[in-house]
Amino acid sequence: MLAALEQICRYGLLFVKDVPHIETSDEKCELSTLADMFGHIRTTFYGRLWDVRNVRNSKNVAYTNLALGLHMDLLYLEHPPRYQILHCLRNRVQGGQSLFVDAIHCATLLQKTHPSDFDILATTPVAFHYVNDEHHLHCEHPTIELADPASGSPPGMISHINYSPGAQAPLPLSTPDAFYPALKHFTEILNYPSNVHRYTLQEGDAVIFDNRRILHARTAFFNGRDKEGETDRWLKGCYLEADDLLDRKRVLEAKL
Repeated sequence: MLAALEQICRYGLLFVKDVPHIETSDEKCELSTLADMFGHIRTTFYGRLWDVRNVRNSKNVAYTNLALGLHMDLLYLEHPPRYQILHCLRNRVQGGQSLFVDAIHCATLLQKTHPSDFDILATTPVAFHYVNDEHHLHCEHPTIELADPASGSPPGMISHINYSPGAQAPLPLSTPDAFYPALKHFTEILNYPSNVHRYTLQEGDAVIFDNRRILHARTAFFNGRDKEGETDRWLKGCYLEADDLLDRKRVLEAKL
C-alpha cells in the first residue's frame, strides 16, 4: 500500500489491475472500497460517485462517444478536487483510449524554452465556469499556479496547473496580448506525442491520478448498446483530497 501511495505522490498517476467490476451500483461497487484505501471520498454536485457513459442528447461531452480533449476537472471551484479515481466497469468498444499528460513537467519545459510565456501564464488569472442543470459555478485560477513562499516552498515552485479549455469562461478585454501566444505554446507542449501517455482501460482496471497535475483525455469510440440498454463503455469515478492520502502515507511510513 505504501508503494502505491508513493507512486501517486511522486508521479501523480497509478494504475490498479483486477478491481472487481461485476457490481455496478453505487451501493455495491468496488470503487468505494478502493477509494477508502486511499482516503475519504469527496462529494460534489455530481454526487459521491458518478458514472461516465454514453447518454443520448447529453449537454456534457464526457457523456457522449466523442473525443474529449486534455483537461482537469472542476476548475470552476475555489478548491478543485486533488485526486480522481476512474474504475472501468465495461469496455467493449472500438477506440476510447485514455490519455494522460504530466502538466507540471510540461510547464517546466515551457519555463526552459519560453520563460516569458511561463511568467505570464503564472500571473494572468483565467476564469472557469459551469452553467448547467441549475448550477452556476465560477472561479479564477492562473494557468500555472506557483507555491506560496510563505509555506516554505522554494521561490517559483509550481504547485498546481489549471487547464480545462472546455470549462474556460470568455477572457476579458484586459487580458494581456502576450497571454494568447503563451497559452498556445503551452498547449503545443502538452500535446507533444512524447508527453502523452496512452492506455486503453480494460474491464477491472482503475486509474488514480492527481487532478491538479495530470491532464486526462479520451479518444472517440464506436459502441453499441447491450440488451439492458447500457452503453458498452462505462467508467465509475470519484474524487479524493490530498490531506487524507498524505495522512495515510505518513502513518505507513512511521510503521516501517
